[in-house]
Amino acid sequence: MKIIKKSFVLFIILAFTLSPLNFQNLSPHSQAQSTEAITEDTIWSENKTIENSITINSNTTLTIKKGVKITFKDDVTLEIKGTLIAKGTVNDPIKFRGENNDTNYSITVSDSGETVMRSVDISGGGIYHSWQLIHNSKNNSSFLKKAYAGEYLQGVIVAYNPQKLEMENCKIHDNKAGIQAGGDNVKVNRSKFYNNEHFDVMGGGTVDFQYNWWGSQNGPDTNKIIGDVDYSPWATEENFHDPVIIVPGILWGRGKYFLMGNGIWILSFANTKNFTKLLMKMVTRRTKTFLNSLTNGGAVMFTARNR
Repeated sequence: MKIIKKSFVLFIILAFTLSPLNFQNLSPHSQAQSTEAITEDTIWSENKTIENSITINSNTTLTIKKGVKITFKDDVTLEIKGTLIAKGTVNDPIKFRGENNDTNYSITVSDSGETVMRSVDISGGGIYHSWQLIHNSKNNSSFLKKAYAGEYLQGVIVAYNPQKLEMENCKIHDNKAGIQAGGDNVKVNRSKFYNNEHFDVMGGGTVDFQYNWWGSQNGPDTNKIIGDVDYSPWATEENFHDPVIIVPGILWGRGKYFLMGNGIWILSFANTKNFTKLLMKMVTRRTKTFLNSLTNGGAVMFTARNR
């Protein structure tokens, strides 16, 4: 047995030594990686470094609290087969970061996964690898070389036909690639895209990317929008916010309020007293200035921050 093993090892060494194939810069994905699984509902309330790929199993929820910073080591993936809830605030956002400028990482939402993100800042991610294959051969005593090159590119967020991907007030910036998404359950609105290297969005199906800031009042760089992406209308100012329109004195819908598209509230009351009473309930303690004027039967417009 020892002679056989030694002969086999020698054969392998000779085979690779004499082989006409020479691999350069092959993708690190060929290396073995360990994967961890989240199998029960989990809360991350402190900063965390992800060193190995993680899978959120089906029927399991990972909740990330506001202000938490998640740092990804190179070539790791957070795969969501269950549910990810990441809700920061304007003043205390959640941050996803690569360990350094060359880090490759990605967040993938499977067809059974659900993801909701609010006020999440995502940068330093996406996956990009290139490789070269050189083939050496001898033909009629002449030495020939053929070189083949290839690239692998993946967005920092990938979600094809997920159960849900909803993102609002997020920042997707300074990544190798932005979001890859497809299907009917993808909505990314009131967010900001800028300085992503290869693309901002690669889409298919009926993905909704309306009301976002694309780094310019003229909308996105169409060279960085690939596929079928609904991005119009877009935000024409970087620091945008939802308008609130309040119309008292109208009889229909007495004592009720309605949430319209684009974050517009329309309220109607028979008298100003009831209007003012419900208005006070709506306004949160964090709203500094919410009312410019109030007149019987008149209209008031103000901006609701931190609703």
